[in-house]
Amino acid sequence: MDVWDVVAAMVGQAPLVAVAVVVLYLLLSREIRNEVRRVERRIDKLEERVARLEERTSKIEERLGRVENDVAELKGRVARLEEQVMGLKQLLGRVEGHVGQLVKAFQIYNSTLLKVLSSKAC
Repeated sequence: MDVWDVVAAMVGQAPLVAVAVVVLYLLLSREIRNEVRRVERRIDKLEERVARLEERTSKIEERLGRVENDVAELKGRVARLEEQVMGLKQLLGRVEGHVGQLVKAFQIYNSTLLKVLSSKAC
């Protein structure tokens, strides 16, 4: 027995009930179709939103990649600057040593000059 057999039996026994059932079925079917369309529209809007979010996420990931590259480059520059600073410190240490030697030599020169001048003055 299929649906049409049931409908035929209902129409034969209670035509008004059958008509009411068919009308209710059609109304319910229309409501279901309307609800399905409404849900489909909402799904379409959600899909569009997801697509926009994916695009934004992709752009953010690209920017993050560039930032990571920039940070890596900056780390390299900082390392090179640290090496240069260490080299400058070493050079400054040598310069300080040479300045110390020059100070000693100048003190010896001054003291010798004073001795010479004082011996001539007498």
